Amino acid sequence: MRTTSSEDVLIVSLARAARALVRRLDNGRALALGRALGRLVWSVSKRRRIALRNLRSVYAGQLSEPEIRRIARRSFENLGMNMIELLRFPEMDARYLHQHVTVRGREHLERSLGGGKGVILLTAHFGNWELLNTVSSLFGYRMVALARKQKHPRADAFLNGLRESKGNRIVYKGFGVREILRTLRDGGIVGILSDQDGGRGGVFVRFFGRLSSTPAGVATFALRSGAPIHPVFIFREGDDHHRIEVGPALAPPAPGADEISAERQLLSRFAEGLEAAVRRAPDQWLWAHRRWKSTPDRQVAVLSDGKAGHLSQSLGFVRELVRRRAEEWPGETTVRSRVIEVRYRSERRRAVCAALGRLCGGRVPARGALLRWALEPASAAELTATHADIVVSAGSSLALCNLHLSSLSQARSVVVMDPGLPRRLFAALIVPQHDKISSGSNVYRTLASLSALDPSDVERSGRELRERLALGGRALVGVLIGGDVQGGPAMDRPGLERMIDALKSHVKRRGGALLVTTSRRTPAWACESLKKRLSDKELCPLLVIASEHNPPETVPGILGAADSIVVTSESVSMISEAVRAGRPVLALHVSDTHRPKAKHQRFLDGLSGRYPLIVTGPSGLEAGLEELSRMGADGRSGEPDRPEIEAAARAAL
Repeated sequence: MRTTSSEDVLIVSLARAARALVRRLDNGRALALGRALGRLVWSVSKRRRIALRNLRSVYAGQLSEPEIRRIARRSFENLGMNMIELLRFPEMDARYLHQHVTVRGREHLERSLGGGKGVILLTAHFGNWELLNTVSSLFGYRMVALARKQKHPRADAFLNGLRESKGNRIVYKGFGVREILRTLRDGGIVGILSDQDGGRGGVFVRFFGRLSSTPAGVATFALRSGAPIHPVFIFREGDDHHRIEVGPALAPPAPGADEISAERQLLSRFAEGLEAAVRRAPDQWLWAHRRWKSTPDRQVAVLSDGKAGHLSQSLGFVRELVRRRAEEWPGETTVRSRVIEVRYRSERRRAVCAALGRLCGGRVPARGALLRWALEPASAAELTATHADIVVSAGSSLALCNLHLSSLSQARSVVVMDPGLPRRLFAALIVPQHDKISSGSNVYRTLASLSALDPSDVERSGRELRERLALGGRALVGVLIGGDVQGGPAMDRPGLERMIDALKSHVKRRGGALLVTTSRRTPAWACESLKKRLSDKELCPLLVIASEHNPPETVPGILGAADSIVVTSESVSMISEAVRAGRPVLALHVSDTHRPKAKHQRFLDGLSGRYPLIVTGPSGLEAGLEELSRMGADGRSGEPDRPEIEAAARAAL
C-alpha cells in the first residue's frame, strides 16, 4: 500500500489553493493566469528540452529555430490554461458549454451509438483533452475514461474528483478491463488516450515518419465488443473557445487479421489522423512528452570535410549502426543517414574556429554565430536546418560543427579519429591505436581505419568484375596507387616505374593480370606514365585514372576480385580497406630511403603483427610479391576491430 508523503500533501494543498483562487476570477483572467503559469514552467522545466527535440525532429528544415521555440512555448501555455480549466470543472454547466464549446461530427457518434455496441472515442493529449470528459457528460452521454494512475495517491484522488465532477467515471489502465467491456456492452462510451510511448512491448506504428510505440489494448476492446472507434480531437480557438471534431469510425481491420495486426492497423489509422491534427495546430499537442522514447529509428547526420577517406570512415561507422539495427528490427529501415558537406569560407576562418575550440575546450561562446561567420552560407544553413539523433564526423576540422549540431538536436556525437577537443564532450570517440589519445569509457580503439565498404558488397563487386572482364580463374593482383601527402615524401618517377615493371614481370610469370586504380591525389605525370606502361589489355585489363573517371564500384571490385593487393604505403585508408577485404596486402613505400613518421609506423606495425600485411620499399618489391603469392587468403577475418566498433555503435544507439 502506498503511503501519503509530505510531497503529496503539499501538491494537494497547492491545488486546492489554486482552485479557490481561480473560482474568484472571471474566465478571461483565469486563463491569462494559466497562460502565464505555462510560460513560467517553460522557462524552468527540463521538459522544455524534450519539447524542442521533438519539434526539431518533425520540423527541422521546415521551420526556423525561433518558430520552433514559439510553438514549444505556446504548447506549455496551452497546458497551463488546461490546468486552470480543469480546476473550474465543477462550476461548468450547460450554459458554459453553449458559450465556449462547438461540436462538429456529432452525427457520427449518434449513428454509432444507435448500433447498441457502444463507442470507443480515441483521442490524444491535444487541445484540452480533459474537457472532453466534462462535455460528454453535459451532452448526456455516459462515459468511462481510461487514465494512468498517478504516483501521489491524494493528488490522484483530487484530480479524479475534478474529472468525475459531472458524473462520468475514471478507471485505471491495467485494472479497468471488465468495466470498459461492461460499458461497451451496455451501449456506453469509453474514452482512451492513445499517443503516449508504450515501451518496447507496445504496438509500433509510423507517426511523423518514425516508428512510435503505443500501448496495446484498443483493438482488444473493439474486437471483443464490436464497438466502432471514433477519433476525436478538441481544438482551442483563441483562449476561451473550443472546437470538438468527432471523426467517422475508423475502417475496421482487414478480414482475418489477428489481434496484433488489427491493433496495428487501427492505431496506424489513428496516428494518421492525429498527425494531420497536429500539423493544423502544432502548438496544441503535448510536445513535452517523450513520444519517441522507444523508437528504434535513428536519423544520422554525417558531416563531411570533402576528404574521401574521412567520409569513408564516417560512413563505415554508419554501416555498423545499420547492421546492428537490422539484426534487432528485421524488415524495417530504422537507420537513415544524410551527408552534410561542411565548407569553410576560407582556410583562415577554419583555423580561427579550430584555435577557439582548443582555447575554450570545445565550449565556445556564441558557437552558432561563430560558425555562421566561418562557414559558407549554404553549409551553415544546412547545418542549422538538420535534425539528427546521432552526429558522426571524422577529423578535427569538423569537431566543433559536430558539437554544435549535437547540441541543437540533443543528439549523440561520434567522432572518428582525434577531435582535438576534450573527449568528455563526445558520446563516442573511435580512434586508431596509433593515435596518442588518453583512454576513457567513451574511447574505442581500432587497428585499421573504418571503411564504408561492406564485405558482402566487396565480394559481389569482385564477382561482377571478373565476369565483366572475362577473367575466369586467372590470378589477379589489385594495385591501389595513392599520391603525394602533405609533409611526406613525393612520389618519384624511377620508383613508380620500378614498381610497375616488377608487377608486370610478376603477373607474366604466373599468367595473371593487374587491376589498377589511382586516387585523386595521384600526380598527373604518374597517371600518364601508368597509361603508357600498362597499355597491354591482356596484362592489365583494368586501369582507372581517378582524376578522369572514377566509378564508385572500382575499389570494391578490385578488392573483391584480386587474390592479393599492393597499396602505396602513405594511405592509411587504402591499406585499411585492403586489410578489411581479407586479402594479403603489400604496403609499398615510395622509396627505399623513405621512413614513415612514428605514428604511421605504429599503424603499419599494429596491422602487420596480426594480419597478412607485408611492408617494403621498391627494392624489396619482387621478393614481397613472391611472399604475397605464397600467403594467399588465409581465412582470417577482414574485420579486425569488430568488438570495438560494435561497442561504439551500442554507445551511439
